[in-house]
Amino acid sequence: MKKWKRSFISAITLISFAAILLTGCWDYRELERRAIIVGLGIEELPPERFAGKEMRMYQVIVQVVEAASASGQMGMGTQTGQQPKGYTNFIFKTPSIANGIEQITTQSDRFPILSHLQMIAVGEKVSEKGLNELFDFFSRFPQMRRHTEIIMTTGPITEYFTIPSVSEPTPSLHIAEITDSVQKTLIMPESNLGTVSKSVRSNTPFFLLTASINKRKQIVINQATVFQNFKKMGILSKNDIQNLSILHGEIERGVLNFPCYAGKKVGLQILKGKNNIRPTMKNNRPHITFQIELDTELMEYQCLGASFDKPNQLERAERIYSDILEKRLHKTIETLKKKYKADVFRLTTRLKNHPDMYKQIRKQPKTFFEQLTIDVNVDLKIRNIGDSLKTPHYKLKK
Repeated sequence: MKKWKRSFISAITLISFAAILLTGCWDYRELERRAIIVGLGIEELPPERFAGKEMRMYQVIVQVVEAASASGQMGMGTQTGQQPKGYTNFIFKTPSIANGIEQITTQSDRFPILSHLQMIAVGEKVSEKGLNELFDFFSRFPQMRRHTEIIMTTGPITEYFTIPSVSEPTPSLHIAEITDSVQKTLIMPESNLGTVSKSVRSNTPFFLLTASINKRKQIVINQATVFQNFKKMGILSKNDIQNLSILHGEIERGVLNFPCYAGKKVGLQILKGKNNIRPTMKNNRPHITFQIELDTELMEYQCLGASFDKPNQLERAERIYSDILEKRLHKTIETLKKKYKADVFRLTTRLKNHPDMYKQIRKQPKTFFEQLTIDVNVDLKIRNIGDSLKTPHYKLKK
């Protein structure tokens, strides 16, 4: 009997303590009291003097997504009779990013949360002055995530945080989705915080995809900005970006276009690809051969009158497009090697198993790229041509 009583008392005690622990969270906050930041925009302002010292000043745009209230309406940033936006923009003038984000609390009485940040946009003036102060915050702050997209913008940066989208009402999320889609489908280099951090640690150039706004007020990404030591080095065209992505080995998906005649084109969809390098020394100069293998499928063939009913015709097309791509890549290499004399090709990490070349590219990158010679070998295969073996003739029959 005594044993039963002790067990009963122990069970009651355990249940009582569990009930105390389950009553709630000590630091619980309502969702409406949290400022969930999904986008940051940063542009350079004229410097100001504090305590006799000149300090850089920034315009910081913080985009906060709004939680829906019980009635289905958005919590903030709307007026009576207007469709709720779903987001609120806070704009600050500040000497530091942390100080700007902290001001959200004083303006909205909400606690800022950065762990859901999807997109960082930096303006042209910041890129020219340098991203060093900004990167210190992004790489140090515990809530930052490596896959957060970071892009360059042209023109007034505030416009990017107000342009509406049919599919995504929050501009920052819309831009993040565009950036992710472009990287996956158009053979563009990765432009996120993790990739930038890796390049910074290895002291090599990094790339930021560059957005612009066209006449129809649409956001377009078809360029990239090259940075070295946190400062802008130059702008890359869409073709150069795509060629660099292939040379980097970032070959997932994408479309390759080749000329036909009279402005007509051939479109090949990349299915998969592989890129290896073969480093050697030739005549006491570093030499690298890029060996690129691509599996593609035929999307469009505007070369009217052509036929693929014989195996040698398909093989001939593969040789032609391999040769064209080799020439494109070689031209891009020579142009960028001469212009930047820096590791825009991301060779540093790929040369670690070759001590002599790795030592030279780390300590004397300019000399390395002045002496470097390069070959490109492309093996392009067309795995699928669709259901049609022939294309229409030049002239339609009446």
